[in-house]
Amino acid sequence: MAYLDESYELGLEGRRRFYVFTAVVVHRRNDIEPLQKGLRERAETDYWHTTEALQDESGRRRARELLRYLADGDELCVIAFHAPVLDNDPDGEQTRLACYRDLVGRLASGVDGRCDPVGLVVLEQRSPQRHANLDRKNHSTLIKEGWIPQAMRQVLVSPRQERLLWLPDLVCSAFRRTVTHHDGSYFALVEDQTYVIKLPTA
Repeated sequence: MAYLDESYELGLEGRRRFYVFTAVVVHRRNDIEPLQKGLRERAETDYWHTTEALQDESGRRRARELLRYLADGDELCVIAFHAPVLDNDPDGEQTRLACYRDLVGRLASGVDGRCDPVGLVVLEQRSPQRHANLDRKNHSTLIKEGWIPQAMRQVLVSPRQERLLWLPDLVCSAFRRTVTHHDGSYFALVEDQTYVIKLPTA
């Protein structure tokens, strides 16, 4: 199964417009509970959002610790990176779908032999509800178009309900900093286990 999160830059004039969709693949169901426990212990909290954590030294220390914890495992990280986001896509939804399509398409086929085919993707449920409904519709459309198999399931949940969503949030934020801050120090901790898909305009 794979846990997905996203990051993007759409509205700031003079900044590079981009979209990043990230998956972290957990290979075995019996890894879930130990991973959840390990994340909680290292985050020292029941709530985690990497962007917020990076605002102070304590949070930056814990972010690095969590990334090292991920690096110690055998989870595969997969990133779909699309840049620039074109002007005719002001809300980024077309680009988001392109990233999601390529990401789940690779996951469904085993990411060029790097992992077994993924049958379940878990991502944060967006609000308002119409965005969550759009995510469900887009997934169904990809199945109908034959981009992903009928058996590939999508589950939308809150990070408060599923701690393993912290993993792609960490990787997304680490990769984002390579673009926005020219700071590769966080991403370097997981780069060796990360497969990056650069979409055609990236």
